[in-house]
Amino acid sequence: MKRVISSIGIILMMVGLASCTFGHTRSESTAIMSATSTEWSAFKRTDMSLEAGQKLIFDYTSTVKSGQLMMKFFDASGNLLIDFGVGTADCCDITIQEDGGYYVLITGDDFDGDYKLSWAIEGL
Repeated sequence: MKRVISSIGIILMMVGLASCTFGHTRSESTAIMSATSTEWSAFKRTDMSLEAGQKLIFDYTSTVKSGQLMMKFFDASGNLLIDFGVGTADCCDITIQEDGGYYVLITGDDFDGDYKLSWAIEGL
């Protein structure tokens, strides 16, 4: 009986994690930023042009052994829209409110660890 309950728990956990990635079926565009680094001090920026009503679904994970890592999503004016947690794995989404430029910024300061940030854009 314990084995059945354990198996059910594992299956439910896998379905929950898969919903971040596979729960959305109408993806028009996807992108991934990832790295494994030792003492990385720099930044990576990915710009994108988005329209009001589009939805971004983010899936992220990171492990920080030492140093600092920041993963963030901004609008063209530099307003912070999402600050992705570091040292964790999660997913989130945002619906774009106005047409314009947006960007993802990943910054490391003597960062030792790994990260992966992926997103899908669902459109109009």
